[in-house]
Amino acid sequence: MGYLVPIIMLLGLGMMAYFMMKGNKQQTTWLKEVSKSHGWLSKTKSDGAPGVYQLSGTSKQGKKWELNAFSRSSAEDRNVILHHSREYTEWTCPITHSIGELLVMPRDPSWKSFSDDQILGFIKPVWKAMGLPADQFHAFLSTNQEIENKYMIYTTNQDLAMLIIQEELFKHVLNWQEISSDKKTLVNIRISSKETSLQLGYLINKPEEVEKLVTIGEKIIESLQ
Repeated sequence: MGYLVPIIMLLGLGMMAYFMMKGNKQQTTWLKEVSKSHGWLSKTKSDGAPGVYQLSGTSKQGKKWELNAFSRSSAEDRNVILHHSREYTEWTCPITHSIGELLVMPRDPSWKSFSDDQILGFIKPVWKAMGLPADQFHAFLSTNQEIENKYMIYTTNQDLAMLIIQEELFKHVLNWQEISSDKKTLVNIRISSKETSLQLGYLINKPEEVEKLVTIGEKIIESLQ
């Protein structure tokens, strides 16, 4: 019976390899289809993408953006400000503006007994260690109860927050869970003077989610013009 163990192990490894190859093929197929339909460029890890895959394009305002998906086995990793997991998806677009900085973060139910100002006091030391101007941030309270229930908003300029947290723009952020494959995860937003980034704490593997994330990013860029 001893010889059955290595045979079973080999069969298991073979099955894993088969499903990985099948998954990679499906991913390559939808990446090509979605990039072709929108005029984007796509790369997989084997093509030189820094993570699992990369999509890149240009907004209507002429701003070049990138969407990168990273797994825990990715060889390259950015300084992830809003997620600690190494499995995440990030849309980034270089910008130049002097309005201020903004962080829109999902509200953690375990912190419900603390006010947003108290939470800000807890996380300021972490932001300082990351090089963020932590002392300049203040809590922004939205009049939209759904936004308040789902998000904490911190900004160095209240006018910037009011510009971004608009009903027309933010409805796309609030509707994310309707199409998401991870119903517990919300979109994180960070706007600095040099870059706008959107982050999700999982690896997107559906074309409709990619399209939605790009739409949110481009609408933010449009608002900043």
